[in-house]
Amino acid sequence: MSKWGFRGTVHGHHSENTVQLPLKGKYKDNSDATATIPFAELINEYVPEFRDGNRFNLNPILFNGTLQTMYPTKADYSKVYKVHYGRELIQLSPSEDLPLLQEGQITCDYVIDPFDKDEEEFKANFAKNLPEGFPRLHDRTRYLSKEELSKVDEIWKSNDDPIVVIQHGLNGGSYEPAIRAVTEELFKNNYNIVCVNSRGCCRTPLSTPYPLTGANTEDMRFVIRRLHKDYPKKKIFLLGFSFGALIATNYLCEEGKNSLITAAFTIGCPWDLLLSTLHVQNSLSGRYLFAPAILYFLMNYVKVNLKTVATSSIPEFSEESFYKNKKNFKQPIQFDNIYTARSAGFQSAPVYYRNASPALRIHNLETPLLALNSTDDPLVSNDLPIWESKKQPYLYVAATDLGGHLAYIQNNGDFWFKKPISEYFNAFRDQVEDHTRPITDYKPALNIYSLKEKAYRDNHDYVDMRPKK
Repeated sequence: MSKWGFRGTVHGHHSENTVQLPLKGKYKDNSDATATIPFAELINEYVPEFRDGNRFNLNPILFNGTLQTMYPTKADYSKVYKVHYGRELIQLSPSEDLPLLQEGQITCDYVIDPFDKDEEEFKANFAKNLPEGFPRLHDRTRYLSKEELSKVDEIWKSNDDPIVVIQHGLNGGSYEPAIRAVTEELFKNNYNIVCVNSRGCCRTPLSTPYPLTGANTEDMRFVIRRLHKDYPKKKIFLLGFSFGALIATNYLCEEGKNSLITAAFTIGCPWDLLLSTLHVQNSLSGRYLFAPAILYFLMNYVKVNLKTVATSSIPEFSEESFYKNKKNFKQPIQFDNIYTARSAGFQSAPVYYRNASPALRIHNLETPLLALNSTDDPLVSNDLPIWESKKQPYLYVAATDLGGHLAYIQNNGDFWFKKPISEYFNAFRDQVEDHTRPITDYKPALNIYSLKEKAYRDNHDYVDMRPKK
């Protein structure tokens, strides 16, 4: 049974021998440092908020996970976290380097100091740079011209600051209050920040009938390899929220020893998608509050992009089928059974859930990853990878008994995790030498999800692409 209250506790789970990280020189108390420091010790030393046994206070009025989770969706954050984003539209297509990358488009939102002198100039540049037929963007966000994108590039190349790549939650985007809170904090601490808005998300129109799924890591792979190529001397950090945490973790585990990420952080990761779906369905708050909300967002995602989705060769993706099935959908799993699973090349939603769950491949992780999850999360199962962390030296699970889903709301309405996340990346920036391998001509192993996707779309059949023993 979930705990109620406002004073939470962090339970840190990790291997007895976490990975040894190469130190730059001295500890923060100026004493001589050894050549390396264990990952868990780095957290204990520099990020005490995530230390095992640490206590923290949340808003006592929001005394359980349901209330915590609902608050950010209802509260007015328009006057805080006034982050400015400059947007770039990126067209994707397969290449020799990334043969499984699907045709489509995503957007990248770069955190910037305002390029506009005043509101009137912002409005004029907003209208001038908005692609024809595209929807209006969220507050303090506009597309950048080619000249302005070059200016961002010059700014990034002129500093020694690391890059933080952020992946949002299910059908979300850079506008989410939790993401704006963290990006504001990171920007104050001198990071180059980019939020990746997935296909069809954050008012990025879907241009091809390949919707977002948890099995698609190729888009993230494209962005990270592009950043590494453009800024080869910079450390790259990865931060994933909720469904974006799932994609980020799957990506890291697929890359394994070839990872270009110095350190990663996830919050609210659904480690087992099937158990998380059942977790939502079987609770009162899930059944009557969160499941209908999730289903609404999923249905709206298809509705907004329906003309593009309907160009798919999959019969169920037609406009006629959408409106016919729409009234029969009562739970997200019914939607996923037709749309998400088929988009990922799987026969059913449960099969898709199992195969897209990062818990299955956490053994292949070779990037330091701090995963923050609350056991009172109404959207994510509390079956966290505790046992796996005992055998995985690159994983530190910070399990809390309070906090809800992407919430951890304090008395002042602020997010408790924003400062510790910055401290975590600060530790890797200031204390740890870069331990990633520079990219040459390696090609990451083809993941089974992408192979099944490609097989389905090419042959309209399900093919087991796993190597024969």
